[in-house]
Amino acid sequence: MRYWLAAAVMMAAAPASAQVTLEANQATSIKLTANGGAIVAAPRPAELGEHDRSFVEEMRDSVANSDNIVMGSAAPGIDPPPVALGQIEIIFVVLDGKETVLVMVNGYDQAVTYRARIWAEGRDAPTDVCLLLPGKRGYEQWPFAIDRIELSAFRTEPWKDGDPIPCR
Repeated sequence: MRYWLAAAVMMAAAPASAQVTLEANQATSIKLTANGGAIVAAPRPAELGEHDRSFVEEMRDSVANSDNIVMGSAAPGIDPPPVALGQIEIIFVVLDGKETVLVMVNGYDQAVTYRARIWAEGRDAPTDVCLLLPGKRGYEQWPFAIDRIELSAFRTEPWKDGDPIPCR
């Protein structure tokens, strides 16, 4: 009995892996903890601000024209909202019922990696995501409506200008 209790206490003290589940048109923020977990704020209604809408339009036009988006070239004349330090802001929206955008704002001084799984039309599957640059906004876009997304395995990593930006 004593051994079982000790094992239960040890399991309770183990770090929990950070996991965030958002339905379409929800947002949240998370703060990563030193033990590999996270403090996740309650989901709230989400919509894209002026800068993010402009960036998504630029992304859409670039894809349609087979152009490359150059970092910082989108949303000319519209300053991005400030980055809240020490947290990751997550905005998950479906636009016009036919495309989905995930905006993640990295308020850490290191890059952030994570994993994602999406649910659409009664099916689920993992999806590729790209490294979040330190202190920057990251965008993922899908050309179809997604009902729900689950984000997990958040991890900070050293990164400096010129390093590759892997997508996995």
